[in-house]
Amino acid sequence: MSAEMLSIPFYANTKDNLHCVQAALKSVLKFFMPSRNYSFRYLDAVTNHQKGKYTWDTAMLLFLAKLGFTVVSISSFDYRKFAKNKEKYLQSLWTDEIYQDQKKYSDFTHEQQLAGDLVRSKQVKIVHRSARLSDMKLLQRSGHILLISLNVCALDTRKGYSPHMVVITKIGKNSVCFHDPGNPAVRNRKASIKKFLRAAGYPNDASVDLIAIKKC
Repeated sequence: MSAEMLSIPFYANTKDNLHCVQAALKSVLKFFMPSRNYSFRYLDAVTNHQKGKYTWDTAMLLFLAKLGFTVVSISSFDYRKFAKNKEKYLQSLWTDEIYQDQKKYSDFTHEQQLAGDLVRSKQVKIVHRSARLSDMKLLQRSGHILLISLNVCALDTRKGYSPHMVVITKIGKNSVCFHDPGNPAVRNRKASIKKFLRAAGYPNDASVDLIAIKKC
């Protein structure tokens, strides 16, 4: 039996093209709590968004845990090492292309502090390894909504690196459907599993990051 398309509310990125995390989070919150409305301004605050900067996952994970959600993070990123060694760890983990881009558009110092908060949290389950397709299928079947970070350039078959977050709406036999906040924004965008995982694991398949969220 094939998987059904999940009816997850869709929200587009804002004009600055730096709010894919907030758009994805807005989708999750509306799915689980349809009577509540969260503005982008509020979501900026709870996700530690800074003007002109990327939004990391850390503050969002802590916020969701505080709201009482079950949160699972499967990632090759070691928050404990980052909290301790900061840029030395990032340089050892990323290619120079990714490191230089993140350094330009991230606040490493603040993110290091949040990483320390995250590793001390007992409400977020952190699995330190690359996520697998089997993880995605299992967690989605168990009622979790899945967020995936990927390189949108690789997804669009372009050279370069541009981090992006999407919300999975269906995992089929050969393809994945997902809400892409954009820009341009595409509801239930479709890509082959091979292309999707290549973009998620950029620059290799050993670095796929998955966030799974479920209402308790």
